[in-house]
Amino acid sequence: MRGSVVSAAVAALLAASSAAVAQECTASVTSPAAVWATMPDSAAGHPDAPLKILTHLVCRSCSPQVSMELSAGAARALPLGQLTGMAWARAVYDSPANREGFRQSVLRSELRSSPGCRLDGTVTGVAAIGNLGMVGTRIDAACANGSAVLSGEFYSGYDGTCLYQVQLIWGPGRVELSTQGRDAVRQLLKAIQFGD
Repeated sequence: MRGSVVSAAVAALLAASSAAVAQECTASVTSPAAVWATMPDSAAGHPDAPLKILTHLVCRSCSPQVSMELSAGAARALPLGQLTGMAWARAVYDSPANREGFRQSVLRSELRSSPGCRLDGTVTGVAAIGNLGMVGTRIDAACANGSAVLSGEFYSGYDGTCLYQVQLIWGPGRVELSTQGRDAVRQLLKAIQFGD
């Protein structure tokens, strides 16, 4: 299958080994703007999930409302493991086969945590989020027989030890963020710190 190297890489990243689970992977948001409120389920998530939700924020004044989850988890050895940060993100994005393998892996991972949803996605590029280079993916989801339609952007990064993910979800509907919402998201992404 084309993209098998990155598919295997992302699968390895998303499936933490029992030895790696003990490894500490941290990420935080330093002083989010006042429009972002902490959700009470910040530490929620399935206990066996490879990525632990570290922070869950919501911008209720954004149009449409935006939810952000910041997750991290230990990564096992992977084929692209000699690359990290921006170099890893560019290696994923610059190769059409790697890009497609990555897209499929992200969609498979999200389907596991969102059963009953139909997902479509496109790898959008490479971005510097906080202190790490990450691969961006645009996601559109239709859940509960199409009655709940949401849009989002996921950013995934690797620092040689941990996999990090920033999930931004908004809706309802397949809509673009307003200028005010996009500005709030940009400011938040700058405030993220990965690792110690």
